[in-house]
Formats: sequence, C-alpha cells, structure tokens
Amino acid sequence: MNKKVIVYRQGDVSMIKVDDIENFDEEIKPIQGKAMLALGEVTGHYHSIPATSAKQFKVGSKEYVKVTKPAQLTHQEHAPINLPVGLYEKVIAREYDKVGGERKVVD
Repeated sequence: MNKKVIVYRQGDVSMIKVDDIENFDEEIKPIQGKAMLALGEVTGHYHSIPATSAKQFKVGSKEYVKVTKPAQLTHQEHAPINLPVGLYEKVIAREYDKVGGERKVVD
C-alpha cells in the first residue's frame, strides 16, 4: 500500500512529514527564541517556529524540524501555517537559471 506524503509549504520553504529518525548529527541552535528555517538575504524576513514548540537538527546535508507541540510556521509576508506534532524534513525551493545554474530561491 502506498504511503501518503504530507507536505506543508510556505513560500520557498517546504516541510515534509517523515518517519522518526534515531540519530541526529547536530542540533541547530534557536535564534532569538525561534527555530529559524530560512532567512531572507534581500528582505531580512524569515520563516520560523517558536523554539518552545520545535527543535532543528542536521543529518548529513539535510535539516529536520521536530515539532513537539502544535505550532505555527510564520513569515512576515505569508499567512501562518499550522504544523501538527511530528518530524519534518525542511526543503528550500531551488530554481534553475541557464546562465548561473541551480541555486536556492532568494527571498
């Protein structure tokens, strides 16, 4: 039977619900009481979740967010997204430019 993939998206940030991971390489420390998921290079805006509700981790080159109680993913220019308790892989959208190649979408 196929497993349903659950994805929450806010702008260039996607949160993909995943099964539990036993070992994390390192914890990403909160900034100003927030799990910062993406910082805008141009605007200074950011996608974040209160650190009281979530923890960020790295496993190799991937980043994960463990939401420990229902939380809101917020950004200054997007509607908030309600995230239920669970583990999510954080994925930043990428774009392709014929001249410059592949790169992260710039906010």
